[in-house]
Amino acid sequence: MNSRLPTPRQLEQLFQDLEDGALSAEDHAWLMDLLRERSEIREAYHEHMALATGLHELAEAWAPEHEEPARPSPEILQRRSLRRSFFAAAALVALFAVAGSFIAIRGRMLPPVTATAGAGAVWRFEDGGIGKKGDFLPATRIAVDHGSVEIVTRSRTRMLLEGPAVFEIHDPRRVSLSRGKGWFDVAPEDKGFTVLTGRLHVIDLGTRFGISALGASDRVQVESGSVRLESRFPGIPPAALKSGQAVDADLVGRTTAADYDPALFLRSLPTRPVAIHWSFDEEGADGFPATATGFDPAPVRVSGFGSKPVAARVVPGRFGSALDFTVGDSFAESDFPGISGSGPRTVALWIRGRPIERRKTSRSVEYTPSVVSWGDDSIPGGLWSVRAHCISGIVGTQWAGNGWMTAGKIGSQDILDGRWHHIASVYTGATGADGDTEMVRHYIDGRRVETTYVVMGHGIDTRAGGAAASLRLAYDGRLPGGPGNIPVMLDELHIVRAALSDEQIEILFRENRIAMEE
Repeated sequence: MNSRLPTPRQLEQLFQDLEDGALSAEDHAWLMDLLRERSEIREAYHEHMALATGLHELAEAWAPEHEEPARPSPEILQRRSLRRSFFAAAALVALFAVAGSFIAIRGRMLPPVTATAGAGAVWRFEDGGIGKKGDFLPATRIAVDHGSVEIVTRSRTRMLLEGPAVFEIHDPRRVSLSRGKGWFDVAPEDKGFTVLTGRLHVIDLGTRFGISALGASDRVQVESGSVRLESRFPGIPPAALKSGQAVDADLVGRTTAADYDPALFLRSLPTRPVAIHWSFDEEGADGFPATATGFDPAPVRVSGFGSKPVAARVVPGRFGSALDFTVGDSFAESDFPGISGSGPRTVALWIRGRPIERRKTSRSVEYTPSVVSWGDDSIPGGLWSVRAHCISGIVGTQWAGNGWMTAGKIGSQDILDGRWHHIASVYTGATGADGDTEMVRHYIDGRRVETTYVVMGHGIDTRAGGAAASLRLAYDGRLPGGPGNIPVMLDELHIVRAALSDEQIEILFRENRIAMEE
């Protein structure tokens, strides 16, 4: 027989119920099995009974003696005083012994700490690590280059880091997140668990919450329970945050309310890359279905402008079938909200088209429309879009109105030449030694191409949420006369919540699959 182990609190209650005569038949059988099988349980039982005996003797020694007809002699009083002192000392010794035994049993019974990598994660202990006794060593420091790592403490507080991230464990209830995203599911007995960022002390009050420490501000949002936010700078009043609430904290920890974004944090460790893929091979009742890991598999629907119904046009694609928007009366949309915040992402797809005329806004400003986009254009940095240049066909990435990156030397390779070409846009979210965020990487037909022009007007802060912010394909919302389409064909769209490597992009181009890194 291998009886289940009780928690320290359950074990103490079993002993107390046994002593009080209140132990149920089921618990009695459980305790007897434990006493037969586990030496540490027998040791704890002996210590508990020693404490109980000492306390009973102590109570008897201190109880009033009603039967004495006369005042005791000085000799008797002295003997009683010595007896009381003896029993008090014995009880205290027993108390300390039992406390020590429970602490020792707790340490032996609780599982060791763990640090587990998700699919494709690259991470390391920069300092410290896990010691022989199953605890984190002092000043343990974890760096996650990309991917995700789940950390579980002995008390079963769970922390899910999403790279690029730098994380330190000062003690079991105090950690630091100096960069990256962290999701925290705090065990009830760890109430008061504190996460330090460069700006804030985030103090748990019994909750599940997330922290994003990327860019010029911290984002904190609470899924359940509440947290207390204290600035690390003097003069800033503390704030409380409850379920369904979110705030942004500026450089000195001053908070402002923000929209709760359910897509901002991972809550479970992925066993495969967090990604969604539309093949466009077969249309179902709700549109073209997706296959997804870590995302809801939202289908893509083909729509007309002004709510005009249109039928999807399907043509032979690079792998199977593709969507054809060249007639000019349709675009595609999905309830997929995109990837939030400034975390890493990869967008890759096949495109086929011909050069189109340069487009202009109502203010005669020339622009390049988006082939794939999501987010909120009214928020600085809030829109993420991948573009194929109208004239030269080079690939670019843009967020909001004035932050964009274009790749491919003009005239070196025209991807709008009537043939299928594979384009990819990769953002790592990493920061170099100079503090600058790494530029977006672009690929054409599996090969990385040079980035030729960069304007960084705003940091990336893409927002997932309402229908207007969800995924759209071949949609141009900047035309003076109202929304219009982009006359291209699209096939095999992959969106990945990670920065794929050069090798992974090449395999995706050749084999239409996301390969796991070695």
